[in-house]
This record gives sequence, C-alpha cells and structure tokens, in this order.
Amino acid sequence: MSSADGRVGSFFGWNLDFLLENKMTAYGSGTFEAAYYRYDVGGDVAQDVAGSAYLLFAGWLLPQQIGCEGFCGRFRPYARYQWYDRADYAVAAGNEDPREEWDLGAQFVIKGHNARIDTYYGHQELDGGGHDNLFRTGVQLIF
Repeated sequence: MSSADGRVGSFFGWNLDFLLENKMTAYGSGTFEAAYYRYDVGGDVAQDVAGSAYLLFAGWLLPQQIGCEGFCGRFRPYARYQWYDRADYAVAAGNEDPREEWDLGAQFVIKGHNARIDTYYGHQELDGGGHDNLFRTGVQLIF
C-alpha cells in the first residue's frame, strides 16, 4: 500500500460474517446478518481506515409476487445498523467520516437475487460532530 505522495505502508483486513435466512413460507422469508470487520494499517501512511466496524441487518421478503413478463419480484423491507470504531479519530473527524449509521429501506428483489432495486433513508452521525440524512436508490444486476 502506498499513498499519493509515495509513502509506503501495509494494510491487513479481515471480517467475520453471520447470515441466517429461512425458506419462503406463506408469510415470507426472513434475513438476519451480523458482521465484524477489522482493518490494520502500518508504516508511513494515513491511519484513516484503521479500526473496526460492525453491521446488523434484518429484512423480511414478502411472499406476494408482483409484476410479470421478466420483471417479477418481491418486496423486502429492512433495517440496517452500522458502527465504525476508527483507530485515529482525529483523521476521521477532519474528514467528517460517519461513525454510526442506521438505514430503513425496501428492496424489490427480482429473479432470485440476480437483480434488485434498493431504496433507503439513512441517518449518519459524523466523527467530527453533526449528522447527515441520506436518501439513496441503487440497482444491482448479476449476470
């Protein structure tokens, strides 16, 4: 790993992820995910990515299929919580990096997770103080 001005250092990261999903029933299908991430940076580079992070996700895929002719899918409302515990808070605060974030959203899952549309509202608490409110929409396609 090297920085833009030629300083050299090292990066080591790992994570532990737990995912639980149940089969589709007449009432739908639940998803729960919990994850822990650890990032270590050494040498003469900025420490803004070093630290750890946590993730919790819970969603419920509704059983009713909507649409057809190649665009059939199901809605999944969800909640997600993320926490960032940086090793160097001074650098993170200077960049106004998020420290904590929660999201409430809905996905339209198409063709068994090969495609989906995701829309959510989120709230971030920043390391430098203050907060941001987010509204995002995205598309995922897997070929």
